[in-house]
Formats: sequence, C-alpha cells, structure tokens
Amino acid sequence: MSKLHFRDRSFVIETYRQQITAYQKLFDFDKYLRVGKAGRQQYIRDAKTAIASLAIVEEELRFLVSEKRKHIKRDPLKTVQDEAHLAAVRAIMNNLQTNLNLANTITSTAETKPKRIKMTRKQ
Repeated sequence: MSKLHFRDRSFVIETYRQQITAYQKLFDFDKYLRVGKAGRQQYIRDAKTAIASLAIVEEELRFLVSEKRKHIKRDPLKTVQDEAHLAAVRAIMNNLQTNLNLANTITSTAETKPKRIKMTRKQ
C-alpha cells in the first residue's frame, strides 16, 4: 500500500490522464519486439514503471469510490466517472501485466535457444 494519498480528486484525475498518455506509448508492443533484445528489455522496464505508477493511481481511485467517501456529498456523475476510471486502470494494468509476461517469456526463450552454427563446405 502506498503511503502517498492525494485525496484531491482533480489531482488524481490529472495523474490518471498522464498515466493513460504514458500507457499509449506502450500500446504498440510489436514495435518494441521488432527492435530486438534491447527493445524487449526497454519494454519490460517501461511496463514495470507504468504498472507501479498505475498502482498508485488505482489506490487513490479506490479511495475516491470507497465507502469512506460515501458520507461526503458528491456529484453522482463524478462518482460514476471515478468508478469508470478505476475499471479502466484495472484493465490497463491487466493488459500491461499480460504484455510484460509475454515480453519476459520471449526474452527468456530467446536467451535459452541454442544458436545455430553455420557449417561451410570445404572444397
């Protein structure tokens, strides 16, 4: 659990938007794979960073929609929006985790594959 609590809805939503923008850069998983080993390793680093940042945003959104906040009079539309943002963050984190697992698998498989040695015919 993060010790960081924004508690200010506008700041949480702005941070959420920034994380969505960062996620969009990671959306093209194939682009990273085409670059080779360095691209896969970069994707793994970027995905881990994005997941960690989204986890903080998720925690804050969970607080915003939690029972503790229900006693505070809020705009029902904002409550629905916060719940939708929370669902989106969870879906994005699941997607990133799946891609991260795939990238790790591809990287570890590529490292364990024996390299073929070309045999040349002697004449």
